[in-house]
Amino acid sequence: MDEISLYNNIIKKEIEEKYETFDNLVFTNYFSSVFESTEFSRVKTDNYGDAGVDYMFFTFNRKLVLEKDDLVEYESKNNRIDVYFIQVKDRRELDSSVPNKFIEFIQNLVKNTQPQHYNESIIENIEFFNYLVTEYALEAKFHFHFYYFSRSGKKQVDSATDLKGRFDSLKSQCDSIDFVEDTEIRIETINSIFMLIKQGREFKYTFKNVDKFEAEVDNSDSSTNAIISLIPIKDFYHFIVNEDNMINDKLFESNIRDFKGKSGVNKNIIKTLSNLNGVDFWWLNNGITITVEELNESKTANQIKIVNPQIVNGLQTSYSIFNYFCDKLNVLEIEWRKVFVKFVKVGKENDEQELEIIVATNSQNEIRDKDIKANDQVQKNIEEFLKTKGKYYQRKDKYYTNRNVSNKDIVKLADLAKYINTIYLKDPVGTRNNPGKLLKGSKYKSIFQIDDTSQNYDRYYSAVLIYEKIQEFSKGTFKIREENFEKSHFIHHIVYIVLFLVFKKIDYTPKDIADKKEFEEITENLVEEALDIINIVIETNSISNTVILKSIKEQKFFMLMNKTLNEHFES
Repeated sequence: MDEISLYNNIIKKEIEEKYETFDNLVFTNYFSSVFESTEFSRVKTDNYGDAGVDYMFFTFNRKLVLEKDDLVEYESKNNRIDVYFIQVKDRRELDSSVPNKFIEFIQNLVKNTQPQHYNESIIENIEFFNYLVTEYALEAKFHFHFYYFSRSGKKQVDSATDLKGRFDSLKSQCDSIDFVEDTEIRIETINSIFMLIKQGREFKYTFKNVDKFEAEVDNSDSSTNAIISLIPIKDFYHFIVNEDNMINDKLFESNIRDFKGKSGVNKNIIKTLSNLNGVDFWWLNNGITITVEELNESKTANQIKIVNPQIVNGLQTSYSIFNYFCDKLNVLEIEWRKVFVKFVKVGKENDEQELEIIVATNSQNEIRDKDIKANDQVQKNIEEFLKTKGKYYQRKDKYYTNRNVSNKDIVKLADLAKYINTIYLKDPVGTRNNPGKLLKGSKYKSIFQIDDTSQNYDRYYSAVLIYEKIQEFSKGTFKIREENFEKSHFIHHIVYIVLFLVFKKIDYTPKDIADKKEFEEITENLVEEALDIINIVIETNSISNTVILKSIKEQKFFMLMNKTLNEHFES
């Protein structure tokens, strides 16, 4: 068996056991830092009229933004906007048309041109992009990222000179746009995908030429549990970047903050770095805290060996070091200064200790409630309860994913909020339209019954069962006026309707749900009936195909749907 076949067989097994689809595998391993609270299906554009772009999304100061409301807290100077264009091909043959389609789409995107054959998702992205340009082109730097994922081999790509030439043309075209700072082109083959997944199993690193001394922290492990050190900046830079000389976002997944761009603090860090004749860097910087699962030191060689590190404090310093040296690698090679780093061993299962360290090391700045929501007692209780049912509640991003728990057994905090909001609060529109707001303020308290002393944890398990069963029958597409739509776009509306069909009444109660237990009544036929009702609403109210996905986010559609349901039960 050749190398490429071997890699593909391994990836196939990974998909079957953990990811279900090639797309899931790609997003979980490449974009997990972006999609902390929102499922990637929301940025899927793959459908008829997708312009050769399967997925498209935006980050503002490295945070996912899906609509204008998401930009409110980022209204400041010196912003960074990243635009991602993604094509995923689940086959071994290279598709030479990919760069050509990207080129054509960029031309229409920048000109705000909307050809008639473009689908609604693509048009919405074009409009949002041009809004961002209009509002922020003078005070933000735009960065374009093009990803082409293929199960072909690296040798195939290396020999595909025409394909690479067209991607070079794409990069040149984008780089010539005045407000675009830079353009990244990535062709991810089965080789690179395999290596990323392999590395994700366990990340090891050895720091050399360090000044260090051991420190004691409260830890039952008799081995070294903390080291305070001075790390050469050059070595630290190589630690935080990947093989493509891009910053490794996976190192910052436990950090409660994000990069603040050209803030006053970060400007001062850059200023300090640029002053080569000043005192050593560590003397003027608060330093960095890194938690690790394993921590070993060499007494004689001045080395520190770590396994599965997380930078829980010092993100601003780390990004500033990266941004200063990423295009000055010749300067980096002669860099003599050091950065102050604390290593703390927390073990493989000690989330609580890690949280204490995160909060303590970030206490100089305000920590917003939403940053530590996952550690509310009710969330811990839900985790323990669902575990008794064979479900792993991922209240903290990637906790069980990193421990190789199958995706089908993992329930994410953000997903559970959607389930409860749709099923018990009967708000599918709010779930579809503003998922980020479900974890804020009074809405969060209502969903998770924060002030209810008689918390019933069975409701969370019931919600998971309902969604799992309905999602099982909601894969693929359904047709509206000869055009196919992904059923996943309508999943929350489908759940809402199915429950009414199960209970045969509009005003079903939590007790009704509790009495059902396993929900045998939920069948594929019932899901199809729910889709028929959605179709009736669309047809009866003359909602055109071009605005369907926008309409289901509106309260008006919800009211029309309830009217149709009432008529359905009356008949």
